[in-house]
Amino acid sequence: MFQASPTGNAALDAIAPADSKFSYGFDNQRYLVKNDYRAAYLNDAQSNPDWGVAYLRGMTQYAPVTAANPTHTLRQALKANDLRSYTPTMPTLLCGGNQDPMVFFDVNTGLINQLWSRQNNTNLKYAMLDMDISNQATRGKAIYHSQGLSTVQDTTLQATAMQQAFAQRLQLINTNATTIAKASGATDAQAQQAAQVALLSSYHTLVEPYCETTARAFFDTF
Repeated sequence: MFQASPTGNAALDAIAPADSKFSYGFDNQRYLVKNDYRAAYLNDAQSNPDWGVAYLRGMTQYAPVTAANPTHTLRQALKANDLRSYTPTMPTLLCGGNQDPMVFFDVNTGLINQLWSRQNNTNLKYAMLDMDISNQATRGKAIYHSQGLSTVQDTTLQATAMQQAFAQRLQLINTNATTIAKASGATDAQAQQAAQVALLSSYHTLVEPYCETTARAFFDTF
């Protein structure tokens, strides 16, 4: 997705992704976003910060509001479509997977959950569900939170059948990709990398049907 050659921007070059989840998105030949565009975005983010970033890093003394006056056209569009000021008036389910490389769970679902959970709104009925329990032991973050729901609704959403099925699907993708890579002569490290690529490239679309099935069960309780 992104041009991989040095940008000439020291701050941007210094944060070259070490996490393979992000490094796969860079290439010198096949890319959609040029480095000068990324650098311009970063410069605007530094000059006109989005306070949600600071909030998620533990600086909760700041209200996690959008940038006041972004000048970059993409950031202006993001501000215009931001939902942090939105409060639902109907029952709502926030669902996703914490390893999604396309829609970041903590930045999106996690932040909205924190904002809604702090509201003193007795009419607010919602739940936040992390479908991915495959890394629960090391992640150390809540996989479920709700407000204003009945016991039946909470019980329905906390049933782990969909989460367990999703975890099993992730493991199957990992196993199959590893087996295919090794059969082609890959080393253990290469096979592990192939498995991670297979997992990340399918993760975003893979989590959707599990969330959809859970949402249907949730709304059937009303």
